[in-house]
Amino acid sequence: MLSSTLYRILPATLLLYGLLSFGLTGCSKEGVNSPPTPIPAKASAAQVQSGFYVAMINSAVVESDPAIELSLSEPLASEQDFNKVIAVTDAAGKAVDGGWSLDYNDNRVLRFSPVKSGEDYKIVVSKDLLSKSGAQFANDYVETLKGVEQPPTIGFSGQGSVLPARATEGLPIRTVNVTEVDVQFLRVKDANIAEAIRDRAFRGAQGGWQLNYLKKITENVYANRFQITDTQRNKQILSFLPVQTIAELKRPGLYYAIMRRPSDFDEQFEVTHYVVSDIGVHVRRYQNRALILARSLSSGAALRDVQITLLTSYGQRILAGKTNADGQAIFEQAPNNEMVLLAQAGDDLSVLPFNQPALDLSEFEITGGTADANTIHIWSGRDLYRPGEELKFSALLRDFDGKPVAAQPVFANLRQPDGKLYAANELKVNELGYLEFKRAMPSDVPTGRWKLEMSTDPEGKGRHHTFN
Repeated sequence: MLSSTLYRILPATLLLYGLLSFGLTGCSKEGVNSPPTPIPAKASAAQVQSGFYVAMINSAVVESDPAIELSLSEPLASEQDFNKVIAVTDAAGKAVDGGWSLDYNDNRVLRFSPVKSGEDYKIVVSKDLLSKSGAQFANDYVETLKGVEQPPTIGFSGQGSVLPARATEGLPIRTVNVTEVDVQFLRVKDANIAEAIRDRAFRGAQGGWQLNYLKKITENVYANRFQITDTQRNKQILSFLPVQTIAELKRPGLYYAIMRRPSDFDEQFEVTHYVVSDIGVHVRRYQNRALILARSLSSGAALRDVQITLLTSYGQRILAGKTNADGQAIFEQAPNNEMVLLAQAGDDLSVLPFNQPALDLSEFEITGGTADANTIHIWSGRDLYRPGEELKFSALLRDFDGKPVAAQPVFANLRQPDGKLYAANELKVNELGYLEFKRAMPSDVPTGRWKLEMSTDPEGKGRHHTFN
């Protein structure tokens, strides 16, 4: 699994071309150098004299995953079983579970997958390997490949973002083995916001011809090359494009960011949309009405006089209103999945589409709280863990009115799927009533539905608060 690291990104020199039109014009052959001649890998004199030898062993990419590439000096006989005449072992000498495949366009090239990035591999090519002309090696060929490289990848983190206007680190992206990215920013025209949100297809990897549509509903506002400040190899790096510091991107609105690797001509672009705003919007949708809550993302305070507008997917206004002193507005109509909500206040704008997954609580019974003096509210960022991973849970200790209580110990029991006690811990609660439960799990634990029990009673006689 790739590890994540947090780094910022610095803008480099300004690009001198429009990203959407890049690669659509022809190029002259003037100034184009002839391809370099590959330098043969280590080969014995007998191999070189025979004209059949290993020309190169290197890292490659097979279906976006790292692989080993083996190039020969002559075309290979395609009917032979390459897995029997070419062995691949890891650093411990264990045979790697994978297979060789012959390149369809160049029958001098073989690729082996799957392999792990950063790992060392030993390749032994038997002298029985047969070329198309019938040539063979005089001796077995042995080579070690140091550190298979992870293929370069880029992408935006998430599927659309609301960036806090007062304290944002920037627009998050994830990269692997990439030192620079080219990014173009398009601002959606105000009249086309609902249309842009409606068509969620313009996210993720897109072809240049598909993005030509965006020229109709956006204006080009900024383009630049950004340098990735962390250059660790074969690790996934989380970085931030500093959109909050760029003057051309300070105008409120909905933006598209279009990213590609420099000198990457496969005509695939990574696309996302985002807004920079201090308005956080929460909507509770009922059968025949909707409650809208507006809060400041920087302070959490209720926002008064926020203009709330409900639009159709074609931009037609259905309802409008403003939030009261408590940051609330009520619409006597429940928005459907084809509608878009706009929240505006001064220079801030937030957009909430209803065609995205919502938090559905309909399967849970609403029975109210129990009359306990103290209640422990447990949650986790995940509900599925694999053996060998670390369990992470958070909890809040509150009284019957939902207020913090005096610091006191909380006792946690972790139970296996069969109900047997696996671990017992005493947890510390801070002055805010917050506590954490963490435990590294070995790779051989039983799989199934585990249970975490928490109680303020050391003997567990009181009511347990559980998380399955």
